[in-house]
Amino acid sequence: MQATPQTILVTGATGGIGLAVCARLAKGGASLLLAARDAGKLRSLCASLPCTGPVGHSWISVDMTSDASVGAFAGELTTEIHEVLGH
Repeated sequence: MQATPQTILVTGATGGIGLAVCARLAKGGASLLLAARDAGKLRSLCASLPCTGPVGHSWISVDMTSDASVGAFAGELTTEIHEVLGH
């Protein structure tokens, strides 16, 4: 029996602790949904992370300090999220 791939949402993914967490999780085979404000940094990060799991990484630009941005983010989610790591 094969395990179902799980996706982990990481907020603040493009810097500091979030960036380190993304690198560690990706190296371990996790499929990630990266979230942060800067779309350019997210795109680059997503392309640079190793992808050893059965499902690739994806990203979404969101400002977690803005209710409107978070609402739009929630409305765009099409991936089942299994864990959320944020700071």
